[in-house]
Amino acid sequence: MILKSKNIRLTVCLLFALLILLNGCSRDGYTSGYRLENGKIVYHLTLTEDGVPSAQVTPTDADPKTFHELTHYYAKDSNNVYYEGKKLSDVDSKTFKLHSQSGFASDMNQVYYEEKVITGLNPTFFKVTRSEVYDLSYVVIDKERAFMIKYGDITEIDHPEMMEVMNEHN
Repeated sequence: MILKSKNIRLTVCLLFALLILLNGCSRDGYTSGYRLENGKIVYHLTLTEDGVPSAQVTPTDADPKTFHELTHYYAKDSNNVYYEGKKLSDVDSKTFKLHSQSGFASDMNQVYYEEKVITGLNPTFFKVTRSEVYDLSYVVIDKERAFMIKYGDITEIDHPEMMEVMNEHN
């Protein structure tokens, strides 16, 4: 009986600690992410080090009834996909899906890095890897093409060794 009592107390303490932690992560301040305000979806950008919002709140024309946040950056409703509060053009929201926490996504037509389209990449077969050559960069490959993404810039790579690596993953 004493063991059960200790387990219950431990469980209650852990739940209480979790509630405190989650409350500290709430969106009551200007933290990055989407929220419902006055019946509209808005996006708040991250605070700077001195506590000032790094940019204005961006209102979106999202449908609150079908809206759901995918990450702090990506969200979608029944008709549109949003990145940092901005509606992305020509994105199929019904087939849109995330591929990693590093900002890659696709729909039935295209592959995206953050809000940018990686033109010409096959959305049904592509692979994202971290570059071992450059810090803070990625290599995105499909069966025919390869792209380097470094500091948000997308560059097509025409390199035979990269194509060999790509073919090894097929």
